[in-house]
Amino acid sequence: MNLQFSQDYKEIDETMDAEKVNKLVNVWTLVLAVVLIIPYWRIWGIGEYEISLMFKVIISYFIFILVHELLHLIGYIFVGKASIDQVKLGIIWKYLMPYAHCKVPMKITHYKISVLLPFILGIVPIIFAFLYGNGFWFIIGFLMTVGSLGDFIIIWILRKYPREVYIQDHPSKIGCIVYTPH
Repeated sequence: MNLQFSQDYKEIDETMDAEKVNKLVNVWTLVLAVVLIIPYWRIWGIGEYEISLMFKVIISYFIFILVHELLHLIGYIFVGKASIDQVKLGIIWKYLMPYAHCKVPMKITHYKISVLLPFILGIVPIIFAFLYGNGFWFIIGFLMTVGSLGDFIIIWILRKYPREVYIQDHPSKIGCIVYTPH
């Protein structure tokens, strides 16, 4: 920990097993599918999706994944005040899981904002799709919302901590280290 007052803070490991995270994400994906897809289809019907549309969705999805992780980095830098050399972009190849990592602790509020920032990539396209019946943006919004589920799991874990704590991404596991005053 790089905090000057490290001796005054207790370190708590709040990490999760990748397999457990994947199971939770799968369950919540099914919930989101019911909550979002059924109402969308009832309002707009099931359109005929062309091969070219699916190709656009696949290409766009990979671009949006990169933007998702970049938004985390932007949050870490501009909200959490980390420097560029204190953040990292990478992929856990075993799970094909991209990630953004911040190497230094930040206030819990700043961390939560940085973690939730990419959710706009899910909610904005879904709202647009519901308003205008655009299947492309619905699919992208749905996929990006599913892509934010891991972030929501971290936020859920952190809900019990007060504003005085500091949070640091765990360097090798899913989750974080919480620094709480003694």
